Amino acid sequence: MSASITKDVCPLCVSESDSTRLSHISSSEWIECSACAQWYHLLCLTLTPKLAKTINTYHCPSCVDTHGTSTYIRASGRKRSHIDYAAFNRGEVNITQDRHPYASRFDALLDDATNSIKSGTPTRKKQKIDAVRLTWPSLNTDPSTKFPDIDGAKLTKQWAQKTGILEPVRIPRAHFASLGMELPADLTVRGVADLLGANTPVQVVDVLTQNLATPAWTMGAWANYFEKPADERDRILNVISLEISGTPLGDRIRRPKFVCDMDWVDMVWPKDLLAKNDFPKARLYCLMSVKDAFTDFHIDFGGTSVFYHLIYGAKIFVFIRPTLTNLKKYEQWCLSSDQSKTFFADSVRECHIVHLTAGDSLIIPSGWIHAVYTPEDSLIIGGNFLTPVNIPTQIQLAKLEIRTKVPQKFRYPFFDRVVWYAALYYSDLISAKATNNADFKNEDVADETKHVLPSLELSGLTNLRDYLLDLVVAAATTSNKSYIKHLNSSLPKDIKRASNGPQKFLQKFAKQIAQLQSAADNRDDDDIQLPSWVEDFSIALKQK
Repeated sequence: MSASITKDVCPLCVSESDSTRLSHISSSEWIECSACAQWYHLLCLTLTPKLAKTINTYHCPSCVDTHGTSTYIRASGRKRSHIDYAAFNRGEVNITQDRHPYASRFDALLDDATNSIKSGTPTRKKQKIDAVRLTWPSLNTDPSTKFPDIDGAKLTKQWAQKTGILEPVRIPRAHFASLGMELPADLTVRGVADLLGANTPVQVVDVLTQNLATPAWTMGAWANYFEKPADERDRILNVISLEISGTPLGDRIRRPKFVCDMDWVDMVWPKDLLAKNDFPKARLYCLMSVKDAFTDFHIDFGGTSVFYHLIYGAKIFVFIRPTLTNLKKYEQWCLSSDQSKTFFADSVRECHIVHLTAGDSLIIPSGWIHAVYTPEDSLIIGGNFLTPVNIPTQIQLAKLEIRTKVPQKFRYPFFDRVVWYAALYYSDLISAKATNNADFKNEDVADETKHVLPSLELSGLTNLRDYLLDLVVAAATTSNKSYIKHLNSSLPKDIKRASNGPQKFLQKFAKQIAQLQSAADNRDDDDIQLPSWVEDFSIALKQK
């Protein structure tokens, strides 16, 4: 299957130039069709932002005949109103309050964990959760299946290479020093605003709609809002995408040693670009959530893993294991016009709860589906990182983002460029090993050759190769110039300069992978298995 590239273009724009002219429009000036997931400029639909905010379910002109006209939120003069949540799940009720309907799912959890949440210290009591009262049948309440707490000193590169980071792990506050992480002392939201500058723009999410809040916000305005008592806030808002690398705040933070050791970008990205602070900006975030903030189920972009440190406040995570079945259900849910009306945990067999209190840290592995609820105002430092031990999952989820039409601006920045640099890194590493050992098939060096790469990295190289092959084939077999432009912008210079550089590199890389796998399996060179396109690239083009 070939990869495809999503280009964020409003289909009602008269021409490519019109779309380019409107490309500066903020995300608050777009609207998504709930039926086909296509985005449109409000301007092209002659909708004002104020009117758009009253729309509950929007159906575009192409979908009106099959899905009916758009529906609107019923206005209410009351600050809050009761909602029949069962009816909401059936899609029979429109939202008329500022608390997200699914926040009620966590009320019983708070009842059981009030002491630990409010005191800010982890509880050691086994918590019995009434699944019937929660109407949450998939919730796993068996204490024996609880994810492990771990000392940060045990979070090592060797541990990750052996285990593959299979489950979330919590690092309790008592073990914070073992993480090797550094933070400014007594950091507050006001302190964040002071360090970044009061006029610094910040994207704020309206929790009720799960869309960006309007009008645009600054850090100064956000700090003013955050410091208000809860009953004086007119709506529940959340900041979850403030990347702070290279800022006065970011410069005062050191990520956990484990994260630095496992960061694939640090491993494969050109050192001269890293030195210039020119790398994908996704490694360091400041999250600021008020009480009752809720982030619906999602997978972090590009299949990245996440580190998460709670400076103060409390968080409750709902985790769903990324099995093939669950990922398929997740994809269907993402594409469903009823996504906002369905609590995703109700569609799976099992989910798990993790409580975080002030000072706790968390590692979320690649691919885990999760939602997050905030029972207390909270300040968090976290970040996303690709790893060399999760290559298959990261590639799989990048493809899922393409299939579910996630706009490019909401994907991991420069993901394809990272993958190309990774392939070049491994190719150079294998070449260096071959030069030093003269010949992979030499029995005297076979054991050493096995360890050119840890087994989890080696097993992921085929996924890496096939993903890049899809990109090259897509660019070579389409008349859509955006495919070619995207490929060229992602290629390392050394590959781009050569004639038929991408094809020749992939043919070489495929041979290197096969050679390395053969040596690791103690097979002879005569038994090396190569894809048919390695000798004739036109075969790959014909197979598209």
